[in-house]
Amino acid sequence: MWWLLLASIGFACIVAYIWLAIVKYLVKPLVYLTLLACQCGSIAFTVYLWKVADEMKSEVTGEVQYSLSDDATQQLIVQVFAYIFLGVSILIFVLLVFLRKRIKLAIAIIKEASSALRNNFCVSFFPLVQYLIYAVILAYWVIVALFLASVYKTSTTDTITVDVNYGSYEPDVPLQYMLIYHIFGGLWLLFFFSGVGKTTISGVIAAWYWISDEKKRSSLSTTASFFRTLRYNAGSIAFGSLLMATIRFIRILFEYFARLKARAVKKNITWLKYALKIVSCCLWCFEKIIKFVTESTYIMIAIAGKSFCKSAAHVLSLQANNFIRVIVLKGIAGFTLMMTRFAISIFTALAAAIICRYKGKVDITTSFYTATSLHYWYIPTILCFIFAWMVSGLFTNVYDVAIDTVMLSFCEDESLPGVAHNDNLAKLMKKKDSGSSNNSSSTPHTAKEVTN
Repeated sequence: MWWLLLASIGFACIVAYIWLAIVKYLVKPLVYLTLLACQCGSIAFTVYLWKVADEMKSEVTGEVQYSLSDDATQQLIVQVFAYIFLGVSILIFVLLVFLRKRIKLAIAIIKEASSALRNNFCVSFFPLVQYLIYAVILAYWVIVALFLASVYKTSTTDTITVDVNYGSYEPDVPLQYMLIYHIFGGLWLLFFFSGVGKTTISGVIAAWYWISDEKKRSSLSTTASFFRTLRYNAGSIAFGSLLMATIRFIRILFEYFARLKARAVKKNITWLKYALKIVSCCLWCFEKIIKFVTESTYIMIAIAGKSFCKSAAHVLSLQANNFIRVIVLKGIAGFTLMMTRFAISIFTALAAAIICRYKGKVDITTSFYTATSLHYWYIPTILCFIFAWMVSGLFTNVYDVAIDTVMLSFCEDESLPGVAHNDNLAKLMKKKDSGSSNNSSSTPHTAKEVTN
């Protein structure tokens, strides 16, 4: 069913790009339509799973053997997924009811980000180029890793009775240690290009926010931002990606040695097991904190053009002074974008499930699909959902970065004296900031136009 996986990727890519293109012009109706589609899609998938579970239940003979090849076990798996998506449908409904006022705020923020993206159409294609680079790096990394892992050296030569010489081979351990260096280098390279992508998109949005003169806004601002990032900010991005690669590499080493330790110890030591889990959880939390700081720093680098350390200190101070505002707006906008990804993924999975379970031409006389011979039909369905989730995230990430850039640009704009660059956002914040912990009580300003 490899063609189905490719079709799901293509379908998710087309739908996500259409959403990204339309939402720039019709923000409010499309966001509400997306949330409604998310709710309806979750309910439809739940109903479909219940229907399939009932059909399989009528065909099952015997008890559950807890084997994937057993029909009763497969019916139980489908029923469990039906319960899971029933809970997801109820959760989405509750969230939409209680967050309906906050969703209006998220729509206003997305509308401001859409104004920036509408003037820079090329930025919508940048994630495709970025992920194409990821694919090339990943392919190179896998090929070199396989060669390093399979390096052997000839030690002796034995003569067989048929006069054919066969060499006995041993692992070349010193050379295989290069695999550790290769893993770290691959992580560093992936995080570096991820930072370049975020800084490039942030540079486009920041230029739209700070430059009020339309004549100075280049029609090729995405390309200009990309080359400006490589020329002036590559060192800062390399330092930030080094931090991320180091933390991720430490986590990989810890998980590797923890598994070796668990295999070496024959007894089930409870305190050791929990200690390893606690350390693993702490490393995960620390990585998330570093990731949050690093991504915010990339945005500030694009806004002000300062070094990594100066930008990190400044953005942390800025976010601390606007803590409630940043958390609330980022959370609500992130929830809206996540619902968009879920809607695309759930409809892709629903189509994949129907194709996998029922395959063939429609019989006009009976109007039903002939059953397919695919036994584990739910495995391709799950894979299609995962791939659709990843591909849709490729496009919604553009809005995620744009929203963060607009928010930090406004906070920086507001912290200086003068007249605000964005009147709509200023009025929105003044209306919504009641009870906020923002310490910036000074009036907005007309800041110096930033081009880097």
